[in-house]
Parts: sequence; C-alpha cells; structure tokens
Amino acid sequence: MPNEFHRLGGAEAVTGQGVGESVADFGPRLRRLRPSRFVQPTAWSYFVLASDLVALCVAFVLAFVLAGVVNAVVLDRRWQVGAEDIARHIRMFGVLALVMIGYLHRKGHYIRRIAFWTAVQDVTKVSLFGMLIDGFVQFALQQAMSRSWFLCLWLLAPVAVVGMRVVTRNALDLAGLWQRRVLIAGGTEAARVAQAALLSDATMGYEIAGRVRLEAVTAGVPGASFAALLRHYGASLLLLAPGDDPFQLRRPVVAQLVHEHVDFAIIPSMDGLPEAGYDPQPFLRHDVLLLTYRNNADLPFARGAKVAFDLAAAVTLLLLLAPVLLAIAALIRRDGGPVLFAQTRVGHGGRRFNCLKFRTMVVNADQVLRDALAGDPRAAVEWANNQKLRRDPRVTPIGRLLRQTSLDELPQLFNVLRLEMSLVGPRPIVEHELPRYGDELAYYCSVRPGLTGLWQVSGRNDTSYGRKVQLDCWYVRNWTLWQDLVILMKTVPVVLFRKGAF
Repeated sequence: MPNEFHRLGGAEAVTGQGVGESVADFGPRLRRLRPSRFVQPTAWSYFVLASDLVALCVAFVLAFVLAGVVNAVVLDRRWQVGAEDIARHIRMFGVLALVMIGYLHRKGHYIRRIAFWTAVQDVTKVSLFGMLIDGFVQFALQQAMSRSWFLCLWLLAPVAVVGMRVVTRNALDLAGLWQRRVLIAGGTEAARVAQAALLSDATMGYEIAGRVRLEAVTAGVPGASFAALLRHYGASLLLLAPGDDPFQLRRPVVAQLVHEHVDFAIIPSMDGLPEAGYDPQPFLRHDVLLLTYRNNADLPFARGAKVAFDLAAAVTLLLLLAPVLLAIAALIRRDGGPVLFAQTRVGHGGRRFNCLKFRTMVVNADQVLRDALAGDPRAAVEWANNQKLRRDPRVTPIGRLLRQTSLDELPQLFNVLRLEMSLVGPRPIVEHELPRYGDELAYYCSVRPGLTGLWQVSGRNDTSYGRKVQLDCWYVRNWTLWQDLVILMKTVPVVLFRKGAF
C-alpha cells in the first residue's frame, strides 16, 4: 500500500497504520548526499546555565532585602550587616553556587532535556545540601550569622532557579530554540508508545518529525547517510523503538550511527517492568549490562519517612480543616441520614478495613442502583466497565458537590492516622474489584491505598478501569517519596478545577 503523508507541525508525519517510508526508499537520494557530522543545536544549554547563575544571584540579593524587611517590620528590630560580613557571605555563597551548578551539570541539566519535576527534585536536593554546608561552615568557624538572611536565601534559591528556568524555557520556545525534532524508527505499536511518552511532558520540547519502519532502519543501507535521513525529516535526534525485540538493533546500524556522530536514543520495551531504581553495571570486554533493581519501598528509611510524613500531614490537615469538616457534617445531616459512610475496602496485605467518606448518596442507595441498572442497559454496561456512573441517581445534591471537589474523601484522613491508608497510593478497591487486577494484584496489596494517587491526577473518571489498574501498578513499581510529593502538588489543581470529577 502506498505511503500517505500529512503535515504535522510543519514536517511530514505518517497516517494509515502509523508507519512511514523505509530507509531503503531514501537509498538513492541518501547515497548522493555526502555523510557529514550532524551537529545538535545546543544553544539552549548555555541559556539554561546562564539562567541558573542569574537566579542564584537574584536569590542572594532578594534574601538580603527580605531579611531586612523581616527584621524591621516583623521582628521590630534594627538589622545591621557590615561590609566584611557581606563580603564573607558573597564568597561563601559563590563557592556553593559553583558546587550547585557542578552537581546539576553532573545530573545532565545542561546536556540533555530534563523533565520538569525531575529538575525540581534535583534543584531542591542540591539547595538543601548547600544550606547544610553553609550552616555547618559558619557554625564551625564561629562566624556571626544572620538567621533571617540564611533562611531567606536557602528558601528563595530553589524557587528562583525553577522560576527562572520556566521563564527561560518559554523565551527559548518563542525564539524556536527549545524545540527538538525527533525521528522515530520503530514498529507501529512501539513507535506509538514512544511518541506518546515524548509528548507527555511539553516542557521537554520534543516534536515528532516523523516515523519510519524499524526493520528498514536495522536492515541498513550500504553507503547511505543517517545524518542525511535526519536532515530529510528536519530532525536532530533518531529514536530507536525496537518494541519487544531489542535484538533488531543490529550492530552495523549502531556502528554507522556512531561513525556519523548522529545523536540517537533507544527506548526499550519496559512493559510491566520497573523503570526506576536500577543500578547499571557494565562488564569489561562483554556486550552485557547488569541492571540490579533496588525497590525503594523496601528500604526501611523510605518506609519510615513515608509513615512519618503521612501522620504529620494528616494531623495538620485535620486541625486546619476542622471547621470545614463540621460545616459539611451539618449540611449532610439535614436529610436525616448518617454523616459518614463506611465501606469495606481491601488494604495492605489484602486486609479489609472500613474506608470512611462523607455520605454523598441517598439512604436507600443500593435499591436505587439496582432499579437504575435494571431499567437502563447503557447504565448497566457503564457500571460493569468502570464501577461508576457519570449520572448516578443515588447521589444527593450536596453529595454531587462534595464528589466534584473531592471533599467527600476528607474523613479518610482518619484512616491515614490508623495506618490503614496513606496520603498517596492506589485507589482503595472493594472485594469484587480484585479480579480486575489479575496477575498484578500483588502490586496493589504490597502498599497501603491512598487518599489520592497517580490515577486521580491522570484523568480520574475520564480514564478506563484498565488504565487505572495500569497506573496503580506503575506507581508501586516506581515509588519514591518525591513522587508522592509531586502527586500531592498535582492533586491541588485537579481538585480546584474538578478535572475528571463527576
């Protein structure tokens, strides 16, 4: 069947079955083009480096100004800092700033594209390290230290760096220097998955220039230039997506790519496997790579930190939200039914527990559901597929508002205090949902279910049940404490804008 093309972002993309021209189709043209070194545009990296340096300088000055305001207005005292103290602070922070830049360079921030939340994690981590070193040195040398300046500086530093990067990235995007066009070589499904992954984080600036068949690329074209192939598509990166058969990546192809200095990457199939927590170990003279998996959830310190964070956050939220909880309880009580609804859910290790919620349904909810499913075949199918109804006749008016804002789940903070749930984790399920997890049920049972989770920030009710299971399992396989913090931060806009709620 002839290939069909349409325009996508100003470049050729593929329709039909999602595969484009083979390398052989370009053979005669590529042989006429002289292979040349493909130079990747790297102007963006210098701008990011410069923005980090500027941000740290701005944070230093703002911290000085803010410390003066805090002392004069809040603490009502005169704050005096001598020129010698300022010079000492400049020298110390200058050294620490260079150390921070070196660490970020080591993590690849000025070499490759870094996902936004990964960048936030690295910047936060190195800022905490800088704060500890700064405090230790000043204490060890018994230097006079302004605590207000110290705290303002190290609170502002990560915020300034991340904020300046957002501004810089947007400016580079407008100037056309941030986008990176990628040519994907892979089978239909593998290429589709790779494309979805690249486009899932817009902050990384990837654009898909096109897709070609992997078998054609791996077959090789004698005398052809892969650099010329990339130029044909206007791409700067060749992404190899071998799918379930990594052995399709033939040695001659990789050798040719290395010889031409073509920038390429490989997305191996990781379906059902952890994607993080590996320690790579190469072996001299052997074409093998040992990947030792380290499950973060099994580390005692990580488990303890998660429990401590859950308990501290639950107590704090209950104290802050006590007036809201009492007001909601009074509104629900107006129809004469109970305030709370307790349902048996499956928890850690398969243990059952009573999951608490504010009651959002009529008192005779079970009978109303049976009548609704019996009289509406479409509703019966929707319930069978998702265990939810978009137009649920059982929900009360106040209950609908509570569900859309997720306020009905606030009583689960008491489940968190009882260590039956966590702030972040898989959605708690009922007994009859267990078969839906199939062979991956062990993932669900290995952690405590959460008040929020990856499913809730990935579409909520707009996603299918199968996708929900996939997200829950991915969360368990790749868990980190930082990932929990990211999910909590993403939960706020999801709740405020009621994304995927009904």
